[in-house]
Amino acid sequence: MIGREALYMNGKKLRYGLVFFVLTTLIYMLMELRYGLPIRALRPKHYAAAAVLAVYSCLIHSRRAGASSGYARELFLGYQNKPGRIVYMDYLRVLAALLVILVHVLEPAYALLPPHTFTRNVMAASAGLGLSCNLLFMMLSGALLLGGKEESVLEFYSRRFVRVLIPCFAYYLFYFFYVEGISALSPGNGGSLIQSFLSNDSGQTPHFWLVYIILMFYVAAPFFRIMLKHMTEPILEALTAVIIILHFIYTYGPLVRVEFAASAFLASWDSIFLLGYYCTTQSAMKHYRLFMTAGLLSGLAIAAAIMASESLGPLVYNNAPPQMLFTCAVFLFFRKHGDSLFARIPTLLSAIGRYSFSILLVHWLVLHRIVDDVFGINGLSFGIAGGIPASFLLTLIISLALAFLYDNTVVLCMDRACEILFGALGRVRKRPPNM
Repeated sequence: MIGREALYMNGKKLRYGLVFFVLTTLIYMLMELRYGLPIRALRPKHYAAAAVLAVYSCLIHSRRAGASSGYARELFLGYQNKPGRIVYMDYLRVLAALLVILVHVLEPAYALLPPHTFTRNVMAASAGLGLSCNLLFMMLSGALLLGGKEESVLEFYSRRFVRVLIPCFAYYLFYFFYVEGISALSPGNGGSLIQSFLSNDSGQTPHFWLVYIILMFYVAAPFFRIMLKHMTEPILEALTAVIIILHFIYTYGPLVRVEFAASAFLASWDSIFLLGYYCTTQSAMKHYRLFMTAGLLSGLAIAAAIMASESLGPLVYNNAPPQMLFTCAVFLFFRKHGDSLFARIPTLLSAIGRYSFSILLVHWLVLHRIVDDVFGINGLSFGIAGGIPASFLLTLIISLALAFLYDNTVVLCMDRACEILFGALGRVRKRPPNM
């Protein structure tokens, strides 16, 4: 009996040692990948730094695994078919992540094709429709935040806002490291890094514009939640109508020389989050056929406008009314069939959904710095039929792998450091004053 216990403990130690070795090696390879392939000869200092990060990560994972059953499965595969989970939203996360990669594969590819050709027009129109990914990310944030459980403003900021801010900052640092090396992350550069992050002026993360809009909405979300919960259905429908009408006026008014001296909040990107909440209500489902019809016509309008002239793109995509209505129709379609077609999600899609936000953050670097620069593959490498799928799949696979590794090491440790900090601040607040 004792021999069996000893054998079990030795086997457990061996497994832990193997996990630690593999994790350390993967972190080290991620650090060295910035220098290109093949990986350079072993650098002991870099490997030691990777080992320290791996130790802290393993300790945090070990503690969290002890308090949660099925922790490892959720870590790898996401919250697959978990009771009470809104599965159709997981599908929408996956769709948004796939579309953002596809759009960024298509855009540089069709830009190299001769203008006014059928192939270029189709690719441009596909990219225009694919830009609904931006609205999907926003609407999902609005749907989940504004319809969530009640909590204090301080609790919301310390739990939800920080949980989004940390990965954004962590991935911003990753871009700095990958482009400029470890010296860019030295403690002496802390102030300039924070300033650069706040203004997004590095030039390395143009796609982070969407992230900053999401962050700014998180600042306002707890107040909008209270406002929306006290709205009657007619008032909510009126708000939705005003949002759509104002977007029409601000988008197309300048074409007939109708412009306004001030911008309107309900005609800005922020109103897209409110539409996301609206799409989760019964009121939206009452108008399902109307939204489907408007969405279909809007999709055709987007494709036709871009195929006619790419200069018309700003009038039909981004937060222009056609893209808004098209994305609302997509959202409501998945919701409508959430209990049938989208009631269960396959394992691979669940994993992509689990790391969809991180894929959004890291895919730009993967596409341009790894897939294109290191592997020399882009949307036209093997012709359009071969290059686009190859570039898309390779970007998706590497982005998912990097997101899994980075989220569960660097982001995890930064998140834990913030937990300790907020815990200490909370204890200070609760400490009774000295008598």
